[in-house]
Amino acid sequence: MYKYIRYEKEDLSTAGSYKVKREYKTVFNGVVLKVPANKLSNFESFILLLSYFMVPWTAIYLIDYYLLRRGEYNVWDVFDVNGQYGKFNWVAIMTYLISFILEIPFVNTTMYVGPVSKALDGTDIAWIMGLVAPFVLYNYPMRKKIRLSVNHQIDDRWQKTT
Repeated sequence: MYKYIRYEKEDLSTAGSYKVKREYKTVFNGVVLKVPANKLSNFESFILLLSYFMVPWTAIYLIDYYLLRRGEYNVWDVFDVNGQYGKFNWVAIMTYLISFILEIPFVNTTMYVGPVSKALDGTDIAWIMGLVAPFVLYNYPMRKKIRLSVNHQIDDRWQKTT
C-alpha cells in the first residue's frame, strides 16, 4: 500500500524519505517534475506579483496587532459596525493604497521594471518599501487615533460617574 520513496534530485531542495501513495507519486512526477521552464517562470512571476499586494497588507496588520494594540482586541466590536473599530479603517485603506503605489518604482518583474530597480541593475527591493511605507503611514496616525479614542472613552466614563 505505501512505499518509501527516496527522492534525490538536484532540483529538489530537500532530499529524504517520504511515505507516498503510488497515485500521488504519479501525479507529482507527471505534473510538477515535467512542467516546462516557462510555465514555472510564469508561476514565479504570479507569486511575485501577489507579494507586491500582500506585503503592505501584512505589514499593516502586524503593526496594528503588535505595535499599536499589543494583541488586545475587543472581539465583539470587530463584528459590530457601530463598535469602537467602526465600519472602515480609512487610515489603513489609504495606507495600503499609497504603500502599493510607492512600491511600483522598485518592482522588477518580467512584465515591468521600475526606474529605481533599473538603476540598481534589476534589484527588486519593492518589499522593503512595502514594509517601511506602512510603518510610517499607518503607525503614527493610528497611534494618535487610538490615543484620542482612549481619551474619549475615559472622558465618557468620567461624565457617566459624575
